[in-house]
Amino acid sequence: MLFHRLLEKLLLIGKLRRVPQWFNTLHNLKYLDLQWSGLREDALPHIQTLPNLLHLSLLSNAFLGERLWFVEGFPKLKILEIMGCPQLKEILVERGTMPELEELRVLRCRELRRLPYGWEHLTHLKEVRLFEVSDDLVESISGKANDNLQSSPYISLIRIIGEYDDEDDVESMWTCQILN
Repeated sequence: MLFHRLLEKLLLIGKLRRVPQWFNTLHNLKYLDLQWSGLREDALPHIQTLPNLLHLSLLSNAFLGERLWFVEGFPKLKILEIMGCPQLKEILVERGTMPELEELRVLRCRELRRLPYGWEHLTHLKEVRLFEVSDDLVESISGKANDNLQSSPYISLIRIIGEYDDEDDVESMWTCQILN
C-alpha cells in the first residue's frame, strides 16, 4: 500500500487524536488541509518535515491549542492559512522556518492579539490577510502598537487595505501588502 506516497493533495476532515505516523512518508504532498482535527501543540513536528508542502490550511478547529509554534521545517511552504482556531493566542516562528512563505492568512482567530513572534524572519512574505481578528491585532498592524513593523530590515512598506462587500463588513477584512 504505497499509493499514499504519491499523494499531492490531502484533505482530512474530522477528529485526529494525533497526526498519523505515515505523514512523514508523504514526500510528494503539496497541499494539506486539516479541518475539525482538534490537534494540540505537538502536531507540527509531524507536518514540518514534508519536503514539498506548498500550502497548509488549518481550518475550523483544526488546532485547539493556545500557541502555534513553528520551530523548524516547512522548506517550500508558500501559503499558510489558519482559520477558526478559537483558542489560538500566539503564533511563533523560529528563524529558518518557512523560508519561502509568501502569504499568511489568519481568519476568525479572535484571541490572537499580534502578528506572529518572529515574523520578521519570513523574508519572502508578501501578503498578510486578516479577517475577523481582534482589535488589538488590527491596531498593532496599523503601526500604532507594533515596533517590529518598523524594525524589520526586510520590510519597507506595509499598506493596510480594508475590503468589504457591504457596510457591515467594513472593519472585518484587512489585507497587508508587504512591498520589499
